[in-house]
Amino acid sequence: MRSDYSEINRKGLGITPVIYAGMRMGEGIGAVCLLPLLDMAQALHNGSSAFSSAGVKQYEDLGGDRQ
Repeated sequence: MRSDYSEINRKGLGITPVIYAGMRMGEGIGAVCLLPLLDMAQALHNGSSAFSSAGVKQYEDLGGDRQ
């Protein structure tokens, strides 16, 4: 039976991995896999328009039925 020291450490610190793929390769391979995902998220965020520049109007309460 193989000991999973990274799981023991995570439980001790009370943290969970961002990506859990069950690879058990060690050496922080999950962190290396996360970097391209973070790059894509940043590119999406930086390339997105703000509501005002996209022509989205301010919210206006039209007084409809609310239950």
